Amino acid sequence: MQIYVNKNGQQSGPYTQEQLQQYLAMGELAAEDLAWHEGLPEWVTVGALVNPAGVSAPPMPPGGVQPQEGGISPKIKLAVRIVLIVVLVGVAALVGLDHLGRVKYEKAYEYLDGRFNEGGTTRPSAVAMELGRKPTSTSQEGMELTEVYQWAGTVRAYRIRVKYSVRMAEDVELMEVRAEKRWRLVGDWK
Repeated sequence: MQIYVNKNGQQSGPYTQEQLQQYLAMGELAAEDLAWHEGLPEWVTVGALVNPAGVSAPPMPPGGVQPQEGGISPKIKLAVRIVLIVVLVGVAALVGLDHLGRVKYEKAYEYLDGRFNEGGTTRPSAVAMELGRKPTSTSQEGMELTEVYQWAGTVRAYRIRVKYSVRMAEDVELMEVRAEKRWRLVGDWK
């Protein structure tokens, strides 16, 4: 049994019962000094622990402090672990979502770049259907049609600008495909 002693507000220990008897005999401890061990609901006198038939237990010392043992509380350890897990899962989610936006953008650019290098005519609606999304913005100046497609990752935004040369009412020729990446933290596209 490990016994802790509180003498004049100073906590010490752990001691064995034999050590307490020796310190009591040598005068280093008084019978009125307080002692505690696991299983006791409150502090008792050293004399009562050494001689169990002794006086009843006095109240706890001021502050009602239990003996302190080394180490970190299991509740604190659990809280730290939970916080670490939440942070790690959040970082993984941010990376994953940004990766998904980048993959969609790269597939779209690969498709458009291939179509541009092949030449020929196409319809803007066919491009939108192939990309699986409508353009974010469309503008036409004279015989040039420009469509902009955007993908948002968590950290970066991706944009592809497609320029067409209008030949007839429906058919257009791809003129230029320009890919752009921008950190979202910088601000909106200009």
